[in-house]
Amino acid sequence: MKRDKPSPAQDRILSLVCLNPAPNGMRSGEIEAAAGMTAGEVRMATKWLSANGYLHGIKRIVRFNFGHQGVARKPIMFWTLTDKGRLRTQEGDFSQA
Repeated sequence: MKRDKPSPAQDRILSLVCLNPAPNGMRSGEIEAAAGMTAGEVRMATKWLSANGYLHGIKRIVRFNFGHQGVARKPIMFWTLTDKGRLRTQEGDFSQA
């Protein structure tokens, strides 16, 4: 049975991304920490939200400088709300569990 509305955990992610002041979006790791969820839970929730048009994910390559040890490049997902996601957060009818 396919759901047409986000679950309470997915609504929590939408509200966190909505409150994020950064214009380039919220990283998956920031969502994990703020929502108190595991990486797998966030991954599955953002996958559903993205597939259903609530979130838009952009993968960016970020450079980490380790000083004399060198530099590392790591792909990180940044999540932003779509118009449908903004409308959902403005409705405010989240089913809190």
